[in-house]
Amino acid sequence: MTFSIIGYCTKTGAVGGSICTSNMAVGGRCIRSVYSQGAFLSQHRTDTRLGDVGLAILKGGGDAKKALQAVVDSGAELDWRQLGALDRHGNLAVYHGRKIYSVYNHSAGRNCLALGKILDNEHATEAMRDRFEAAKAAPLSERLLLALEAGWHTGGEIYFPLRSAG
Repeated sequence: MTFSIIGYCTKTGAVGGSICTSNMAVGGRCIRSVYSQGAFLSQHRTDTRLGDVGLAILKGGGDAKKALQAVVDSGAELDWRQLGALDRHGNLAVYHGRKIYSVYNHSAGRNCLALGKILDNEHATEAMRDRFEAAKAAPLSERLLLALEAGWHTGGEIYFPLRSAG
């Protein structure tokens, strides 16, 4: 029911993400980022505290793998969750819970990570990654929105109409 991307701009140090889903207020619940440090994404029955744990590691200079491991080690119920981390060096880490159903996947790119679950098809995250990378001359905010549009045009999610984006 959600597709998202987090990205980093090597020119400006900007970091951010975009997300779309059928659930309300998704932008405030799923994406956490800090300028020039990295971004953390927690989706599917998300818990905002998970992103905060991951982001604390990134802010302290840890890499994406350490940030993700800190969340996994936190003991939070992760079976339903999908997590992603991106650090300031472009390193990525991903986690897919065992109980996520339907089509779910991720596509890693240069300084970006696209995640999706309960998707119409397995190509949505690939399209998002490819669109982000193709627009490398554009500002980060535009690249993130173009990626979100690419996910939607490739089929996006299945069950419900899209109601929220961030």
